[in-house]
Amino acid sequence: EEAEKGPPPPIACVVAMAMEYKARGIPVAIATSGLKSIVLDHLDAAGLRDLVPDEQMVFATDVPKGKPDPAIYLEAARRLGVDPRFCRAYEDGESGLQSAVSAGMETVDVTFLPDYPAPEALRKAKEEQKGERKWIPCS
Repeated sequence: EEAEKGPPPPIACVVAMAMEYKARGIPVAIATSGLKSIVLDHLDAAGLRDLVPDEQMVFATDVPKGKPDPAIYLEAARRLGVDPRFCRAYEDGESGLQSAVSAGMETVDVTFLPDYPAPEALRKAKEEQKGERKWIPCS
């Protein structure tokens, strides 16, 4: 489908946050389970290739285990030179949320942002998943 329609559009509310942090001098990294060539193609197509320097992008192939293991987020924090406890991860998938929480990061499920383009069925499913998140530490 992507070959016919092109890459998916960027998620505007997430891009806006990343651009704002970058403008404020807050370091930004990408920690993705996506394939490097595809992710870079998507960033190029969206005009976002310069949003994050290459050395601050971490792909699944850069770490020994993928999400939900915390390795990808720990590596992103290492590349930023920031203790994971002082990082905030923005995620849309359950395995990524679990990965970031396990890395000790503050974590935001972007699918609950008001401007996130989610169909109602996804919002309902995500709401149900919230109650099943046994991996979130209680304070």
